[in-house]
Amino acid sequence: MELPDGLAHLADRAEGRAWRAALPGIVESCARAWSLRLGDPYPGSHVSLAVPARTRSGTAVVLKVQFPHRESEHEAEALRAWDGAGAVRLLEQDRERAALLLECCRPGH
Repeated sequence: MELPDGLAHLADRAEGRAWRAALPGIVESCARAWSLRLGDPYPGSHVSLAVPARTRSGTAVVLKVQFPHRESEHEAEALRAWDGAGAVRLLEQDRERAALLLECCRPGH
């Protein structure tokens, strides 16, 4: 799986190699579980893999697979609490895979 440059740098360090090796399987299992058609990863990612996707009904969403790190531990809970007020909505979470399915946000919306 081709990673954005900033994320590849993180994933190539010793602590990131196992995550990088597991990433294709994580992405595939999330896509299957949430019935997603995936696009190419966003190029500016540095600490998580963010991939634009479409649901079975055609809704634009983002699959975000987080690099395991203390700073991302509570992101899902925060997004759930904010529920779209100043942040994207959390649509689904897979704790085991550190994956989030997020509302798609485009500049100007």
